[in-house]
Amino acid sequence: MALPSATRRFLYLLIADGKDGHTLHNIDTRPLFAPGVALPQGVAHPPAAARGALRLRVRPPVPAPRPRRVEDRRRRQAPPHRHLQDAHGDRAHRARGNGGLRGSASLWSLLPSPPFSNHSFPPSTIASFADAGAGEIIRVSTSGKRTYAFDAARVAWRKEGDWAMPFSGRAQYVADYGLWFGFSGEGNSSDICAADLAAGARPEARHVWADVDGLTGHGGGGWLDHWHLSYMGRGRFCVTKFFTGSDSNRRAFKMAVVTAVEATRAPGAAGEMRMVRRASRCYCYHFPTHTSFCWAY
Repeated sequence: MALPSATRRFLYLLIADGKDGHTLHNIDTRPLFAPGVALPQGVAHPPAAARGALRLRVRPPVPAPRPRRVEDRRRRQAPPHRHLQDAHGDRAHRARGNGGLRGSASLWSLLPSPPFSNHSFPPSTIASFADAGAGEIIRVSTSGKRTYAFDAARVAWRKEGDWAMPFSGRAQYVADYGLWFGFSGEGNSSDICAADLAAGARPEARHVWADVDGLTGHGGGGWLDHWHLSYMGRGRFCVTKFFTGSDSNRRAFKMAVVTAVEATRAPGAAGEMRMVRRASRCYCYHFPTHTSFCWAY
């Protein structure tokens, strides 16, 4: 096992503001992992349901430390490029540095299209993708149960097999355990699993932890928009869920529920890995309710 990674203190939320811009906020996660921190009242509780259609009962959350706005990006944009598309498009680019010259524009290099980009929907839809980890291989699984790998050193794609990784969305490499962690592709948005992707063969989920944030099985009234898993170092994770809800006056608002969980091993060389929930906090933000893009890092 690799040496323990450094602990990251801040969680970052990137939120579209509905005005063709984004704002970046940071949250100090130390209180979430402090011993004896209790789950505050007012936390949103969605029921067990299919991903993408969770309902929740949202009450205005109790006061909590507001995320600190780090930077407003509404007036700072990347240079336009007419071929730049999202993960479902057929082109990808990478940015080359400008040598630190102030005012210089980034340069974009066209990367080869993924093999599945020529297939019709739905096989070309990306179901999960995995960080490069210790190497330079980025893996992508499609909804058609096929997995492809991009070799960053060779700048080339290859097909790995007619199977899919056991994740939903992003899986990130955690050097502390030599495994990739992400939301399970078989459970709901509160289930996390881990797998070894290094071999390039069909991976099996080694661990599955159900309902890690305690938000499964509670009453409805709002919508779960996005959910993200962020590794904070030394076995610590943050599960962030973005919700749209309404208060007693039917005024809509957006909120983020951040839950701290920590991976631990039972005593012994082959001790079972467990995922322990620490604490949760709610954060309201007042961008337009149609805001659909939110990320947590």
